[in-house]
Amino acid sequence: MKLEFEVTGTVLTAKISGELDHHVSKELREKIDLKLATGVYNTLIFDFNNLAFTTFHFLSIYVLHSAFLIQACD
Repeated sequence: MKLEFEVTGTVLTAKISGELDHHVSKELREKIDLKLATGVYNTLIFDFNNLAFTTFHFLSIYVLHSAFLIQACD
């Protein structure tokens, strides 16, 4: 799994490529959390275009950040 961040103003895009499974989902979540904790971003976009394989574990990353996404839209 490879994670790259792209920043455009207050928009953070997390580009995830390779394979995402339970072995790396926690690490991925922690890296995204560190970026969001800065308070700089009001929008988070997940880019899964180059994701070759995933299990349902990617949903845990999305669900945990849903509150952030909803708050940013208010």
